[in-house]
Amino acid sequence: MIQFTIDTEIERPVADVFAYVTDPDRLSTWQPNTVSAVQEGGGPLGIGTRLREVHHAGGRVGVSHARARRSERW
Repeated sequence: MIQFTIDTEIERPVADVFAYVTDPDRLSTWQPNTVSAVQEGGGPLGIGTRLREVHHAGGRVGVSHARARRSERW
């Protein structure tokens, strides 16, 4: 399992930032190697939600599947 933390100060309400970074359609705007992210299945994004992500790194394209295991709002 890969875990990472990014610390950045953003002059917006926390709720706006949380909504932005948890929107699969916007993942590629803040995660540089991500080409696209698509939610698998329906329903709202939450614990257990799966994403199919396409990444481009080192001249290669790869596909990964991610599952939301935890959500922490600050």
